[in-house]
Amino acid sequence: MKRLTLIPAALLLAAIGALPTIAQTVHVAGGGASSQFLTAALGADTLALSLANVGVPTYSSNPANCNTNSDTLAVYHYSGKNAAYLVDSRSTNIPPTAGNTWVVWTADCSDATGSTGVQDIWLNVSVDGTTAIRSLLAQQPNGTAGAQIGITTPVPAAANLISPSALWPDNAVDVALPSNVYNVIGTGITNSSVGSDVHVNVALSEERAEDALFITTRSLTNGTATLSGLGYRLIQGNANYGSSILSGQPSSTNSATPENFALSGGSDPITGVTVPATTTIPLGAAPVVFAYNNAGAGAGDYPTNLISGVKGTGASGGPYLLANLFDGTTTCNTTNPAFDGFAGPTVNVNLVLREPLASAAAVVEYSLFRTTGNTSDSQEKGISGSGALSEHPVNPVSGLTCVGGGGSRSRAIGSSEEVTAIDTQANALGYFFFSFPNAAKFKGLATFNYLTLDGVDPLGGIGGAGQTFPYCTSGSETNCPASLWPGNLSYPTLRNGTYGAWALYRWIVYSSNTDPVGPAALAAATQNAVDTTVADYVPFYTATGGIGGVSDGLSVYHSHFKQSNVTGVNGAVTAANATNGGNTLGGGDEAGGDVGGVIEGPFGIGEAFSGTVTTSATHTNNKGYKVTWTAGQKFVANAKWEGQTITIDGNPYTIANVLPTTTTLYVTSSPGAATGQSYSATLPTALASGAGVLNKKR
Repeated sequence: MKRLTLIPAALLLAAIGALPTIAQTVHVAGGGASSQFLTAALGADTLALSLANVGVPTYSSNPANCNTNSDTLAVYHYSGKNAAYLVDSRSTNIPPTAGNTWVVWTADCSDATGSTGVQDIWLNVSVDGTTAIRSLLAQQPNGTAGAQIGITTPVPAAANLISPSALWPDNAVDVALPSNVYNVIGTGITNSSVGSDVHVNVALSEERAEDALFITTRSLTNGTATLSGLGYRLIQGNANYGSSILSGQPSSTNSATPENFALSGGSDPITGVTVPATTTIPLGAAPVVFAYNNAGAGAGDYPTNLISGVKGTGASGGPYLLANLFDGTTTCNTTNPAFDGFAGPTVNVNLVLREPLASAAAVVEYSLFRTTGNTSDSQEKGISGSGALSEHPVNPVSGLTCVGGGGSRSRAIGSSEEVTAIDTQANALGYFFFSFPNAAKFKGLATFNYLTLDGVDPLGGIGGAGQTFPYCTSGSETNCPASLWPGNLSYPTLRNGTYGAWALYRWIVYSSNTDPVGPAALAAATQNAVDTTVADYVPFYTATGGIGGVSDGLSVYHSHFKQSNVTGVNGAVTAANATNGGNTLGGGDEAGGDVGGVIEGPFGIGEAFSGTVTTSATHTNNKGYKVTWTAGQKFVANAKWEGQTITIDGNPYTIANVLPTTTTLYVTSSPGAATGQSYSATLPTALASGAGVLNKKR
């Protein structure tokens, strides 16, 4: 059995602090999903402060500065809107991609602008997860790995996108990005040739590379009747270059473009250069939430639950009500049965779809819309061309009517635009990866509500009355630790496997990158801080980052399967964490796809069981009184059940010290002889071990 061992944050940062800094070194040049923009920035600031002789700047509002601490360097940071581009120079057919950007760097303490003696630099450009992975793996014509990063000039003003500034470990506001920093990174935004700009060395994503390639290939493939191909191809007969998928939002110029790439060990389809070996670092898991602009309707006058019809076990379900709402084949109003028999006012609902390259779109597509027993459905139905190769998708998607009448469907590009579309359009329904920054526009406002999925709350009960979006008691929508939840268990319905739409955040790096303050160190610092700063996801496994300095981690995983010609492997076994006793599989030799895989677990944590049993009044020597399962949830052959309490017909009994089977257990006192008795119990599950369950899709 393989066991994944992660270095505790304290030991990692102690080792880092002993290292000498290197003049003008870009340690991290990331292309990253917006869901991780804030947490990665805080991690970079933590890394910078951990270096030898680095303190906080000499701001008058910050008296505990580096001068008084005898430090010679200080940490500075900048964030700006569309402040940089990812530039893939493999072909002029590939347009540069702009994104919000943060930069953290160290420089001389004596200069409050951070422009003197610049030494260490970390940065990240926010793009969708698939584009981030492609930008890392794209092999440039001169043999260098990864797209280039070009800072926009003139440089946009510092926007303090990490808000409030007290979230930064240095407790300081942004400064302007000095030329001594942006010239080290580079300012080229043309893809006509490979220049000297910094290249992407880490992809911050919500999906595996195998899934990202599958999603890209589907987008580039000519449209098919089954929607296995979506038709976003720039040149007929050439599967490498995509046509831009356009935003359907008013006045928006946003777009996303599929471009082909290869996985580790393969040949780049455009340049022919072999892709170097990569390592995938699991960070943690977050739910995709459905959000609704209820236009200020009163309690009971707007829908609060969605019905998918998906069993989630690998067996066919149906009817697929939620898929049929988002595919536009039914009525787009609140009478739609996807709203779980909502009996309030009839209101037209406007659906906001994401681009098919988006990780959030892939999660809902393959977890809820395009599942076992429903493999020809899609939110792209009625949008992508099918049949003749000359057919092209509806592009942009704007005001696309639903077959049964009511509202319409439109496309948003990126999480920020998705949130804005929901924010500004009455009765709009959309989805995004939940994070406190992503939901900041909705914080506690009665005009907006999230919806449960098949009766399961994605946020685990921390929302307000009427399922308004949560924010912290301090009034800040971003400073939200895991202690907001009972027992410090963030996102409990994700942890216990009952919520059906979530993804594991992953960072992909080149295996040759051994920079001690590079991507791997930043990933560790980010994950170790998530519980205690902004709990935007459940950490995969952190040895010391849980509330109170204990370990915390996941207790579920998605079954992996063959994807993009890579055989599925669930990965290594993590240690049981101290927060709830759970563990999972992931990292290590993990391979293949997992988007839409069956949720396996929970492992090692308490799970509610209920059903019907037959009981015996006869005592069996060395065992006890026999209880036989007849209906409902079966028992688990788990030694941890021994000594636990089970309730039968309303009365508590102690499970005897005899290993249960899936249909039989023994109790220490007589429950009497009876049939059809109800039972319930909250009992520990077995820890994850071995290879796990493979090749099962929802």
